[in-house]
Amino acid sequence: MKFLPQRIDGFPCNFVEQSVAKEVRLLTFSNRWNAVVFSLWAPVYDALLKYHPVTAVRRKALSIAASANARRVLLVGVGTGADLPILATMQTELDVLVGIDLSTTMLSRSNRKATSLSLPFVSVCGDAQRLPLANQAFDLVVLTLIVSVVPNPRTCVAEAMRVLQPGGRLVVLDKFLHGGHRPSVGRRILNFLTRPFGTDINRRWEDMGPEDAECQVDEASGPANSIRLIILRKPIAASET
Repeated sequence: MKFLPQRIDGFPCNFVEQSVAKEVRLLTFSNRWNAVVFSLWAPVYDALLKYHPVTAVRRKALSIAASANARRVLLVGVGTGADLPILATMQTELDVLVGIDLSTTMLSRSNRKATSLSLPFVSVCGDAQRLPLANQAFDLVVLTLIVSVVPNPRTCVAEAMRVLQPGGRLVVLDKFLHGGHRPSVGRRILNFLTRPFGTDINRRWEDMGPEDAECQVDEASGPANSIRLIILRKPIAASET
């Protein structure tokens, strides 16, 4: 099974308009901006995650997904490798573990972490919206705190589904606006402040999730239930059964 990239696509430098309806789009960022921001975050990122509400849900998310005995795992937006120590403690023997990120600074930290944990880790510097990876190469794809970051979250999710094999699982863990709700004035102001630091808190999963996937888990937690854990199973075509 081929999973390594045949090429690494260049990062688009144009500013891409976000799809959040009726939001004032004063700050819309490119992959280049995100790469710079998260390279700056890298030295303190692990320390900040200790206090992030998503940390309490991260282990649960991976434990549920790993119960399917996935052996080929892709971490999209792997960052400094916060998921790696959790995966190392699970009773799943991995054939390959690939992490992709825009920031080479982040990847260097995840590489060191994977080496210390003796994980079969391969790092790829690339774009979550244009994964330089083969179709149906993985049986588990993890998107933790990435769909709130990328310029086009719908494309990011679609790419994750493309590289996922039929019957495989997609784990999404991120900050989402409640479906059907409009962001309050206060939340709009807060989003204006958070976006320069690499995150959009006014996105809805309902605007980007694939319609044909089976939803196995959908749980909200954290402050004001703003953290959402979603686990999807990619359907198996009738011809493949």
